[in-house]
Amino acid sequence: MMDAYFDESGMGEDTSYFVMAGYLASADKWDVVTKRWASKLEEGRKIDYFKMSEAAGQPSGAFDGFTERQRDAKLISLADILERGAPVRVACVIPQGPYTKYARPSARREFRSPYYLAAITVLFSVIQLCRNHRRPGQVQFYFDKQQGKETISKRLVEIVRRDFAGKELAEFIAGEPRFEDDKKYPPLQMADMLAWHIHRRKCRPKERKPLVYDRLTGGGMHYTRFWKPAELRQIGLEMGIGRGRKLVDLMEAGLWKP
Repeated sequence: MMDAYFDESGMGEDTSYFVMAGYLASADKWDVVTKRWASKLEEGRKIDYFKMSEAAGQPSGAFDGFTERQRDAKLISLADILERGAPVRVACVIPQGPYTKYARPSARREFRSPYYLAAITVLFSVIQLCRNHRRPGQVQFYFDKQQGKETISKRLVEIVRRDFAGKELAEFIAGEPRFEDDKKYPPLQMADMLAWHIHRRKCRPKERKPLVYDRLTGGGMHYTRFWKPAELRQIGLEMGIGRGRKLVDLMEAGLWKP
């Protein structure tokens, strides 16, 4: 049994990219990594949970009152767990401008938000990774619970239930996607850290790299899917009115191989 945890960054349309990223590992591996994470949360100046938006800029929330040195020390200690623990890293990057121009106007209603394209992309990518590396068993997918946006969660469940029904791909999915509170699920906190760093680096390439960016994105088994403008235009055409093809069918056909 494998578990995959994902969080997103860049949900608003005032940002250049939308990113969904996270990690895949066996239940045993997650048990080890989660215990190490909990230990580092307790070490030094204690925090009850990790949220990157509260660590960035002026520390707030769990990081309220932290000095810059204390904050950086905590970031490094947590990122080291992911660098050395090496769960499989999976990410999807969608440029907001081309998505809004090409895919959003003509795609089915649920794909008006890049969230769904990103979620189906990481889900499909994880399944393909499991296939290619012959990892046994099914995968349970977890996503960060969208406070005040329950419709997003329900819609994604409906899309997965509908579009994967009767397909071989469905054999790899252990039930419907689950949506949990990241404050209670350390692997979602890890996904939050990864998604934030990839998003920041894509949106601000000329700035100095975030402190632990290289630790989070270097080495280990990983896959990042960057959607190109031409591919997003094709999505709009293929999934638009008159054709209405399913995204998972397009991926299976090899039009956008992960």
